[in-house]
Amino acid sequence: VRALIEGITFQTKEILDSMQKDSGVILKILKVDGGLTKSKSLLSIQSDVLGIKVGKYKNNSIFFIKNRLKVSRFSN
Repeated sequence: VRALIEGITFQTKEILDSMQKDSGVILKILKVDGGLTKSKSLLSIQSDVLGIKVGKYKNNSIFFIKNRLKVSRFSN
């Protein structure tokens, strides 16, 4: 399990490093959502490897917000 968590973490680091290099924007926090955010180990390891705070959305699903926006858009 730890190898899987580390694999996800280093893939995330590679993507974030590339995005920061291309944009010139340095991240101070990474907000995450989805099922894997239930793993405190994943969030902790990501924070350690990335060197930034990793936090969850309060309702733990950005999909909820996206769906609410779609519903309100079509209900007008």
